[in-house]
Amino acid sequence: MQSDNGRATESELREQGTNERILSADSSADRQQGDIVKYPKWNVGTNLLEWIGVMPDLKYTTWASNVHGEFYFKKQYSVLLSAAYSEHHYSHGDKFQGFTSYIVEPRYWLRKDATFQGFFGGIYGQLGDYNDIDLERKYTGHFWGAGLSAGYLYPVWRGLAVEFNIRAGYRSTEVKK
Repeated sequence: MQSDNGRATESELREQGTNERILSADSSADRQQGDIVKYPKWNVGTNLLEWIGVMPDLKYTTWASNVHGEFYFKKQYSVLLSAAYSEHHYSHGDKFQGFTSYIVEPRYWLRKDATFQGFFGGIYGQLGDYNDIDLERKYTGHFWGAGLSAGYLYPVWRGLAVEFNIRAGYRSTEVKK
C-alpha cells in the first residue's frame, strides 16, 4: 500500500515489518543530533588541569603531560586507562617536580542506550612514583591508591566532549627524604 505521493505511510511500513527510516519534514533536528557521536567504541582524551599545572590537591606546580584512552562495551560499561608524566624545574629553577602516574578505572554508565554520556560511577586503581624537591626538602618515593569515582560526560560537538570526574579513596605513599 502507498499513499497518494507514491510513498508508503509510516503505519504501512510498520505493518510490513520493514526497518526503513521515515524522514520527517523537519530533518534539521536529525542533522544536529548527527553531529554528536552516538555509539562510541573508544575515545582518547587528556586532563586540561594537569596540562596547566593544577594538581589534585588544587595547588599550582608545573605542567604535566597526560593522555587517556577509554574503551566501551556492553552498552553500559567502559574501562579508562590513563598515564601522566612530569619532570620539570619551576619557580626560577628552585623547585623540581617529577612524577609518573598510571590509572585503571572500570566504569558503569547509568544510561542503558550505549551512548556513554551522562552520569557514571566506577572504581579506580593508581600506581606511580614521584620526586618533589625544593631548597628545604627533597622527597622521593612510590605510591599506589584505590577508591571510587563518579562523574558526568557531556558531548559538545562531533567527537568532542567535556567530562567532570571526582575520585575519593585511599593512597599509600612510601616517602624517602
